[in-house]
Formats: sequence, C-alpha cells, structure tokens
Amino acid sequence: MARFGKRVLTALTLCLLMAGCASSPSGRGKADLAPPPEGSVLYLPPLAEITLVTASGLREPRADWSETAAINLADALQDAVGEARTAYSDAGEAEAERLASAAETSGPIAPDITRDQTSPSDLVALIVAKADVESSASRLVQGSLGVIFGGVPGPDGVEQTARLTLYDRTTGEAVWTYEVTGVDPRDAKAAKRLILELLGPLKLDTES
Repeated sequence: MARFGKRVLTALTLCLLMAGCASSPSGRGKADLAPPPEGSVLYLPPLAEITLVTASGLREPRADWSETAAINLADALQDAVGEARTAYSDAGEAEAERLASAAETSGPIAPDITRDQTSPSDLVALIVAKADVESSASRLVQGSLGVIFGGVPGPDGVEQTARLTLYDRTTGEAVWTYEVTGVDPRDAKAAKRLILELLGPLKLDTES
C-alpha cells in the first residue's frame, strides 16, 4: 500500500510539472472554417456511439445508450431545421450507416431516402456523435494518473466528438466537414446544444 502511495504521489508531482509546460490543443474555430458549399440541405438521421470505459480501460459499446442519444439528437435536429428537411426513414437510416462506415463514399446518395423522391436537395448532411462515458471505478482509478497520458483518463484518452459532414447528393462525395468537442447526448438538453453548435456555420440554411 505504501509503494502504491508513493507511485500516486510521484504521478501527481509529474502532473504538476507537465501542467506548466503543456499547451492545450488548438481546435479549428469558425473563423478558420471554410464556408460550406451553397445549396439546399437534407438531413439524414443522426448517429450516436456511446461507449462505457471500464476501470481497466476497456471500452464497451452500449447499444441502449447509443439509441437514447440518437433519438435525442434526431429530435433536436428536427426541431432546428424542420421536418421537411429531414430524411427520417428506414432508407435514410441505412444511408447514414453506409456513409458513416465507409472510408470513402462509393456512389451517389440513395434516391429513396425520402418518401418524396422529387424533393429538391443539393446536399445531404450527416451528424455523427461519439462519447466515451467513464464508469465510477474508471474515474477513481484513472483520475490521479490520467494526465501522464495526455491530460485525460487512460492512455488512449476519452473521446467526445461530434461531426457534421455534407455530401454532394449526386456524387456522394464528402464536400465539407465541421467537427466540435462533443458532450454526452443522452441528455436531451445537451443534445440540443450540440445540434445548434454544429448547425452554427449553416445558420442561413437552417433559418426558416
């Protein structure tokens, strides 16, 4: 126990020394962001991936948490842009999964993502949110040692990101991306704030 205490003390000392030298990562702000391409946008159902980080650092995907987060994001997105601009259908969900899983798109966006296939749209948008949720045991174990591995719990860090990608509807090519630091979208209010932040650069397009 005494040896463990010495290790913790040493780790905390290193943390203080490193905190004085470390610089926070610089994210790309809206001022540095290239403007999105012009055109009407149709929004696919948002996707969410929520993972439980255990005390040992293992990540366990939680389908139930991910579903809750995706529903909150979808509701917030529809409230923000209106039902007419969302493609909440089985085909739309399948297309969202295809785009999210492919390193590069393999073809044009499926025409049946909306019931009205004549609905005009130049671009298709997909929002993907990822959040690692630490277990209580993980926070207890990693809390004092995490900074050694980059200022975050565990050697691989805790991911909380959200990305909005615009795709050319004709070619399926990704033409614009905006990424922000995410939150836990299982909370409906947090999901709403996240959606509004992602839509910020598209303000003119999302105003009714």
